Amino acid sequence: PAGNKWLRNLISNYTEGKEIIIGYGPYETEKGFLNKLIRFDTTQIAINYLSFARAGRPYMAVGRNMSYTKKRFFEVDGFKNHYHIQSGDDDLFMRDAATKKNVAIDISPESFVFSHPKRSWRDWVKQKQRHFTTAPRYRLINKLLLGIFPASMILMLLSFLILLFNFKWWWIPAGLLFVRYLIYWLTARSLFKKLAAGDLVIWFPVLEIIHLIVMPFIYYSTDRREPDKW
Repeated sequence: PAGNKWLRNLISNYTEGKEIIIGYGPYETEKGFLNKLIRFDTTQIAINYLSFARAGRPYMAVGRNMSYTKKRFFEVDGFKNHYHIQSGDDDLFMRDAATKKNVAIDISPESFVFSHPKRSWRDWVKQKQRHFTTAPRYRLINKLLLGIFPASMILMLLSFLILLFNFKWWWIPAGLLFVRYLIYWLTARSLFKKLAAGDLVIWFPVLEIIHLIVMPFIYYSTDRREPDKW
């Protein structure tokens, strides 16, 4: 935990009707490009699931920083429905127990819970592949909504490359792409600072493109078959 007020901050969100509190679990800052990419990925994921929860469509949480009432836990039989799965008990519990109105979020710096990041590409890819085994079990609407952003990014970059072939008007798509990155960079700057990743802002355009390229390869290389045993 970031400090000795972690539990107090989390529990203070149990206002009327709230049964689940989800917080943020960043990774510690270390040297190297891999650490930047890991923290960028974690921050992007957090922006998604915290925003979805605030909009009344919660779909995941990080098990190291979440809280739920005993009553709600037993109403959905806890983790019984996914004992056999190696990863994702926190996300699948949210699928079973979360509603539009019973989830609150806490993004105060005192409520953060930090973790040690992976230090090799191999270990990080294996970790991401394990996490991706849970994604097919999300509700269909959440999978569709989560897919809109990366799909729009890929289409934007492809259309940009195609439009560049018109050399006479190359400056129009180039200008539009610049404006897009400027607006998104300014928006992300505020969000990343709130989520203890302000040092990544200057790297944002580079990390976003690399992240967009790397994630599909990791996702489609993931073995989603059920293991015979743990």
